Amino acid sequence: TINGKLKIISPTSGHNLGTVSGSGTLYLESGTFPAGRYTTFLDCANNGTLEYGGSSDYTLVADLYDEVPNLVFSGTGTRTLPNKDLSVCNQLNINGPILDNSVYNKKITIKGDMNLISGSFNSGSGADATISFAGTSSQTLKGFSGTNALNNIEINNNAGLTLTGNVDVKGDLLLTDGVITTTSANILTITNTGINCVTPAGGSSTSYV
Repeated sequence: TINGKLKIISPTSGHNLGTVSGSGTLYLESGTFPAGRYTTFLDCANNGTLEYGGSSDYTLVADLYDEVPNLVFSGTGTRTLPNKDLSVCNQLNINGPILDNSVYNKKITIKGDMNLISGSFNSGSGADATISFAGTSSQTLKGFSGTNALNNIEINNNAGLTLTGNVDVKGDLLLTDGVITTTSANILTITNTGINCVTPAGGSSTSYV
């Protein structure tokens, strides 16, 4: 049971953690897990955190999960997201490294908050490289502007999304359901000059900025 933080420091080999549970943090410095059973720990009901740290460049091997409670990227170097769509039930935080979605350009569904604290984010390109906010309570987004602009962003939460920092969108804004709340200090900017970059055009009575 992980209640605090369990660090798996690279290089490492031959570990078998058995059945892993708890609401603490599992810290890794490579894209793969030590041998073990992680179903309970990765269940969103348990609110555990998976942290990818270290100083090397590596690609996440997400064969054990499609959905995680909390996802943290720390340290330095580049963390390349896997060739699959992912869902984060609570928080996704980038705190140090480069998080790269440009290799596979996949969708990330966020059901809680998403923060760029330090480091950078390459959001990728194309229709599939989308950050979708699809929670059931109010969500927040902070830190993704300039070179860290999001490719596509979708609001699909009738409880709404609030910006707590400037956010730039270089692709499309998808107003599916819910309101995006901005202020004079927390601005949403669409840098895409295409005439069809907002869907539906002008938003709707249930989804707008």
